[in-house]
Amino acid sequence: DDNAAATKRPAIRGKHQAGGFCPGNRAVCTARRAPGRLPARAGGKMIQEPLRILEDYLLPALNIVIIGSGIAGLSAAQAARETAPDCRVTILSDDSHPPYYRQRLCEVLEDPARAAQLYLYPDTWYGERGFDLRLNQRVSRLDTANKTVYLADGTLIRYDRLILASGSQSLLPPIKGALLPGVETLWTMEDAKRIEARIDSATGAIIIGGGLLGLEAAYT
Repeated sequence: DDNAAATKRPAIRGKHQAGGFCPGNRAVCTARRAPGRLPARAGGKMIQEPLRILEDYLLPALNIVIIGSGIAGLSAAQAARETAPDCRVTILSDDSHPPYYRQRLCEVLEDPARAAQLYLYPDTWYGERGFDLRLNQRVSRLDTANKTVYLADGTLIRYDRLILASGSQSLLPPIKGALLPGVETLWTMEDAKRIEARIDSATGAIIIGGGLLGLEAAYT
């Protein structure tokens, strides 16, 4: 019954914290976090690069541009501000929403009004830290020789240091019918809102993927 199902459901929601980590736990991406170090992967093996490497890269910079507004992008922005307090930090995101907890997107499937509750920080947080957060900005080209970022709208942004933290996308399997109407991916806030709008009229659903979002979507 419903009560029995509720008691068996893992207590996942509400435990995410800024930076994407819970106290004493591993990151949801399975990367291990060590004090003073940044997790990374190379050649399929886990490696740990000292935070000093990032600090040395950022220290002489006056203008830092970060592409991506996820956990990695925000962590890089905070590291940049701590390392070079007087530098300019610009965060470019093609998302129309300010940074949010991606792993909690299924809450929007239950109630779209919860979308604002998933935002990592209030709008004022970015300005207070000198972060120039630019939403709805798609990067079309990088000119590393001239240290210039070209946006799709024709805007040019110059930088001293560039950090790529654009993240990943949902994988559409290369199978027949993957692009038909009614086939959706769940990885962004807009994905969640689009799916939520179709739930009431749906008579059934098939979910491909058994990760956290897939299981939460199935439960919803």
